[in-house]
Amino acid sequence: MNRSDLQTIAKNNVRRFVVFRVLFNARFYYPVFAVIFLDFGLSLDQFAMLNVIWAATIILAEIPSGALSDLLGRKKLLVFTSSLMVLEMAVWAFVPRGNPTMLFLLLAFNRLLSGLGEASASGSDEALVYESLEHAGLKDDWSRVLEMVSKWRSVAFMIAMVVGGLVYDPGLVGKVFSFFGFHADISKETTLRLPIYLTLISSILCWLNCIGFIESPQAPAEERPSVFAAFRQTFRAGLWILKTPFALVVILAGAFADSIIRMFIT
Repeated sequence: MNRSDLQTIAKNNVRRFVVFRVLFNARFYYPVFAVIFLDFGLSLDQFAMLNVIWAATIILAEIPSGALSDLLGRKKLLVFTSSLMVLEMAVWAFVPRGNPTMLFLLLAFNRLLSGLGEASASGSDEALVYESLEHAGLKDDWSRVLEMVSKWRSVAFMIAMVVGGLVYDPGLVGKVFSFFGFHADISKETTLRLPIYLTLISSILCWLNCIGFIESPQAPAEERPSVFAAFRQTFRAGLWILKTPFALVVILAGAFADSIIRMFIT
């Protein structure tokens, strides 16, 4: 494959990298994250438990996801990640509220899927894009690509925060409907799932975007480790974390801080 083709692949991956980060991270329910779970009918204790499940899943799945990236390839793992996001949002969007026990179990499954998605997304997209830039002789563009991703992700995040908060307000949604000549009784029940539906649409777009990633043809398959070697490395890393108090404390403290922030800042 000539240099021109490699550069075309690299540019395609850069564009899709930006879109992936935007769609994966800009979630419309973030401004009402704690409120929406409580409005679904959960108690504060149950919400805290869901955050523990989410954080524990990320911690436990972070290292195995690296092994899967080596085994499956970057693109397949990104498609898997976006598929988890679609399933995560579909479970939440259509979860029935009539049975409190079933509601909690399904939302716990939602948090499990979310944690797996966060863990599997970690680093795979960057590795795929960097490798394609390197093989195309464009690795000096990497810092510019990261800057561009950061800019667009921040813009999209702010838009999602504003829109998500606005569509959750039944009074405001009712005024918008009236402005356009539609007279409807908009209640909290009507707007409860709107941020989730919007994020479900984003997740489907994210999945479609990930299908278009192209792995560098110069990354030979024989360099990938065997299943045994990959998971042996994962096991060793897990043992190192358990035997290293500082690393374990940092990970647990980060998970705890994230849970506290999610409970009280939203």
